[in-house]
Amino acid sequence: MELQRPDGSLVAFALTDATGTYTFRDVEAGDYVVVEIQPNGFGDAAENTANKLPFTVVANQPIASINFGERTGSLSGLVYNDSDRNGLRSASEPAIPGVTVTLSGTTARGEEICAYLAALTPKGSCIAVSDATGAWAFTGLPGGTYAVTETQPAAYNDGAETVGSAGGTAGADVISGIVLATAGDASGYLFGEQGNVGQISGTVWFDANHDRKRDPNEQVKSGWTVQLWLGNTQITSTTTKADGTYEFANVAPGVGYRVRFISPEGITFSGARTNENASTANPGNATIVNGEITNISVVPGTNVPQQSLPLDPSGVVYDSVRRVPVEGAKVTITGPAGFDPAIHLIGGTANVTQTTGDSGFYQYLLMAGAPSGTYSLAVVPPSGSYNPAQPSTIIPPCPGTQTVGATPNPYLVSLISGAPANGTADGCTLHTASTAYFLSFNLTVGVSADVLNNNIPLDPILKGALVVTKVTPKVNVSRGELVPYTITARNTLNGRLSGIAITDRLPAGFQYRTGSARIDGVAVEPVQIGRVLSWRNQNFAARAEKKLDLLLVVGAGVAEGEHVNQAYAVNTIVDTVVSDIAEAAVRIVPDPDFDCSDILGKVFDDRNVNGIQDAGEPGLPGVRLATVNGLLITTDQYGRYHVTCPMIPNEARGSNFILKLDVRTLPSGYRVTTGNPETVRLTRGKFATLNFGASITRVVRADITGAVFEGDKVSDVYRGQVEALISALSSKPSVLRIAYARGAEDDGQVRRRLNALKDLVHQCWKEDGDRYRLIIEEEIVATDGANKGDVK
Repeated sequence: MELQRPDGSLVAFALTDATGTYTFRDVEAGDYVVVEIQPNGFGDAAENTANKLPFTVVANQPIASINFGERTGSLSGLVYNDSDRNGLRSASEPAIPGVTVTLSGTTARGEEICAYLAALTPKGSCIAVSDATGAWAFTGLPGGTYAVTETQPAAYNDGAETVGSAGGTAGADVISGIVLATAGDASGYLFGEQGNVGQISGTVWFDANHDRKRDPNEQVKSGWTVQLWLGNTQITSTTTKADGTYEFANVAPGVGYRVRFISPEGITFSGARTNENASTANPGNATIVNGEITNISVVPGTNVPQQSLPLDPSGVVYDSVRRVPVEGAKVTITGPAGFDPAIHLIGGTANVTQTTGDSGFYQYLLMAGAPSGTYSLAVVPPSGSYNPAQPSTIIPPCPGTQTVGATPNPYLVSLISGAPANGTADGCTLHTASTAYFLSFNLTVGVSADVLNNNIPLDPILKGALVVTKVTPKVNVSRGELVPYTITARNTLNGRLSGIAITDRLPAGFQYRTGSARIDGVAVEPVQIGRVLSWRNQNFAARAEKKLDLLLVVGAGVAEGEHVNQAYAVNTIVDTVVSDIAEAAVRIVPDPDFDCSDILGKVFDDRNVNGIQDAGEPGLPGVRLATVNGLLITTDQYGRYHVTCPMIPNEARGSNFILKLDVRTLPSGYRVTTGNPETVRLTRGKFATLNFGASITRVVRADITGAVFEGDKVSDVYRGQVEALISALSSKPSVLRIAYARGAEDDGQVRRRLNALKDLVHQCWKEDGDRYRLIIEEEIVATDGANKGDVK
């Protein structure tokens, strides 16, 4: 440090001691400036500028301390499982905590770094240990040249080391030659390891008694989705097996894994324990954060079991009459002011409205930080079978808003896990085997216990008294066919039902076969109004079932496709449907006997080459034709052929059918004079005609070279010769064969020139509309006469 006059003259010089303190003694009164000589390896701090301003020393008066701040740097990195050994950490590669990293090297001032750090107050350290995220760091470092050395973690094989932002050289468990700049923060120094893969496994089951122990009588859940996450990245997913178990194999060892459970209906569920046997062991050292199993640690080559979901649903939605779970009900939660499902509800906004599955389960778990207050539930029944006006009037909810304290924990509104059975005591006696439930709760988040067994009933229309099913053994039927149906109606109540009409709504175009109906084997005719059949005045004893058999006839005008027949039960006293809507579907398919189209045709000797069979032009026998699907047809002695039902055309617009003549089977010298292949439009139930002509014709050969063309067009010089060629062809039906003697032209130019010449010939030929159909063949030959292309 230098003490200077304002004019820059040196007054005194001082060095800082081990604590960074400097002192100028016996300073005479006057104006001075203290100037720091910047130490190597340290960055200049911003506050130094103010301390360089002149100050005045007054005799016998103290001077405030003039401090100089310096900035140091840092060196940081990560220890992780480099599964793919590419030296880069991907989102699917877990961290490795607890690994020791040692710093060595010298500062820019030549001090050994460990000695420098040890001399600090408070002392620094040249030893770092990777934390739960695998991160390690050394701070307070002056500029210098350093190395970091990793102590190889047990059970891991050494992977790739990666140099960070300040450069260096990577070796086995060491990165050396790191030149840390003054006040520089160097990062990205990675120690990659690789351990033998492990496993994570567990079970999903319905923990009916809430003890977190899977008892033999508790139902396991198959088909549930289990997701494996590492931080905020989903690694993979699987589904639970028939025994409720799941397993993630080939899991890279490390920490930070978490599992998430999602029901088949898409509801995110979370457990409160990691163990299914209620022991104190924690195989993966996992923690429960907001009800989710997280921070799972996988040791190389080991299995982490019991990362499980003991299902503790908030409750079930059930039928108030039949006392069975209701599938397809929508449960929605709302909260107090400040409630944001995206951050306060497990499963986020996707879990606000939950659609129940066949178990009827719903579950809401609030995260830490959710606001305290009143949380309410609303249920929308599945359409068709349940009264849309809820809540239930058969089993009404308990009045008011229930305040939930810390105990009992869990807060069991009812002791019944699932739909209460018939005979269960109704009313609002809490924490007993009752039908008690609430639609709103006053919760203090972080204090209130978890609310369970809040089972919500739905009222079926007129108590959902009947269950109707309808089936048919037929799948595909044709017009005019008889279709048998069986309707079953079952009383779900323990009491008698009367005044019921079993009703069947026919698909359009279907007709009831008079005299075919039987109820439990007894003939009973329905009342028919339009398409609705009704068997009225049916009485059902308690839990009774009736079976109705009938026949329907498929009308001639019924369109193809699926046709659905509906059956249901109506209480004629109030004219209300009192059952589900049962459906049976059949598909109308074409009938080959009525919907096919046949093709008749002939292959004939087209002597005048006009493409039409004129008088005196006989048929050609033994000629073969082929369809696109490989069907082969041969003409008879008169040249005739017949294709029976080659296809069933589209009912509304018909269909195209393609047929091709096999020119190899024509008599020697014959060529096709009509199109080949030919296409005909088929209409259902109608014949179609398709003839092919062939003829022995004169072959006129035109030999040409590239001299005929200017570029890719026919030269004007040769257009007169084209006209002479047309005149020669007009005298007698002929086939024109153009033979191109190819020189150095490429294939593309030869093709363009041939097309230009053919277009010119056709143009000239069409000037007289009475001429025969001209057939042009083409051939490409080399200048030495060798054939270079196919004849067309």
